[in-house]
Amino acid sequence: MTSADKTDQETALEREFDVFSTRAAIVVPANMRGQMLDDFRELHRMLKVLRVHLKPEDQPNETFRMQSVTRALS
Repeated sequence: MTSADKTDQETALEREFDVFSTRAAIVVPANMRGQMLDDFRELHRMLKVLRVHLKPEDQPNETFRMQSVTRALS
């Protein structure tokens, strides 16, 4: 990854953050923007982990599969 790619990713992340905060009508104080961007970056990292599909036997015991929950609720 080149520094230009990293800069482009940072710009895209900031743009996405701005769009979401505008849609949610959240006013981000200038002195908190850096921390909120760091938190948003961390949220992106966590979502990548959650999107990885694990086989049932590889899932930790604390998790559940939505299919089993929706079947139990129907």
